[in-house]
Amino acid sequence: MSTMQELLATDSSTTELSWNGKPLSEVLVVASVPIFFDWFLGPHIAMLKDLDLAPTIMTNTKPERISIGTFVKAPFARSPKDVPALLRSLLALRREIAKRCTGDNALMIHLHTPLAATLGRIAVPAKYRDDVCVVYTAHGFHFLPGENTPFARIERVLAKRTDLLMTMNSDDTSSAESFTSEGRPKVVELPGIGCQRAVSSVSKKESNAEKQGPTIIAVGMLENNKRPQLAIQSFAASGVDGTLKFFGEGPLLAELQQLCIDEGVEDRVEFVGFVSDLRAAYAEADCMLFLSGREGLPMAVVEGVAAGLPVVAFDIRGVRDILRNLDDWFQPKSIDPADVAKAINEAVTCSPNVDQLTERASRFSVEASVKTHRSALLDLLGATGRNDP
Repeated sequence: MSTMQELLATDSSTTELSWNGKPLSEVLVVASVPIFFDWFLGPHIAMLKDLDLAPTIMTNTKPERISIGTFVKAPFARSPKDVPALLRSLLALRREIAKRCTGDNALMIHLHTPLAATLGRIAVPAKYRDDVCVVYTAHGFHFLPGENTPFARIERVLAKRTDLLMTMNSDDTSSAESFTSEGRPKVVELPGIGCQRAVSSVSKKESNAEKQGPTIIAVGMLENNKRPQLAIQSFAASGVDGTLKFFGEGPLLAELQQLCIDEGVEDRVEFVGFVSDLRAAYAEADCMLFLSGREGLPMAVVEGVAAGLPVVAFDIRGVRDILRNLDDWFQPKSIDPADVAKAINEAVTCSPNVDQLTERASRFSVEASVKTHRSALLDLLGATGRNDP
């Protein structure tokens, strides 16, 4: 039996779950980005079901890789400026919450992504607030500790309507704890959402047998926050006689292809697209280039570290939680391509400490994440009679 199977096989029938004295048997899991369910939330939803919480998934489109629970379509918009869509989403959430609060039973709403978390907490009707247990998993606040931005002010207000706030990095934990008043919300730091993909089962020796020159990989959406333009410019400036491979899709593809031509590296940069199984890619690679400006706790970096890859990345929130004190973290001094190029050269010529890297990645496994999540829920609900692993 696998570790995950052992985790989910623990006895969950010892104590019936309840909230404010009412039986709790249903959870509404909400995210405004549908792909979150397929990429990240499957094992966590399985854990909720194991706790005898019947899950209902609420997002824009039905997930392809999750068959647990029922699905409710929600008219979420990605932009907070789309006011009509925001109102439709708010009303849809309010209807679903009211429909499930019968007066005899409590309900848990489990919120992911900032937009869904904001609307979900506003949507709880005042007369049902004592009957709804509100859980928010913050995959990355849009502000840093001490900032007084509109996002920070909204979160400070809505924290009063949150019973459990789970964060994924030390900066967000500090922010969340500063919002706590009279014990609410409880704040728990998860070790990420969980690295789910096996990344070390392909032999590097076998993969690299006929390769010429270093292979550098960049994993993530082709969008401005990931700074793919900087990756191309820095690769060109590095003079590395190898290949840069992008794994991911996004709106900047045509622009990036033209930039490769302008930089004279079009024959050494590949845009592979989205790949669900990156084991062969990690095995082929010599280092990872991850130049994001803002992150929560990036699973791509965890996967790269799990595969024993040195990482070129800036010292930002979430990234530092993964890479802190590792020998094979190469930090550019600035966003100048020349500084990034220097870090690339150092990374592709180093001899990585694979044991140190893989040990660090193990802290962010899906098993560790689900176990922490499960314990946080049982502690919140006071279910001390359960056999928690």
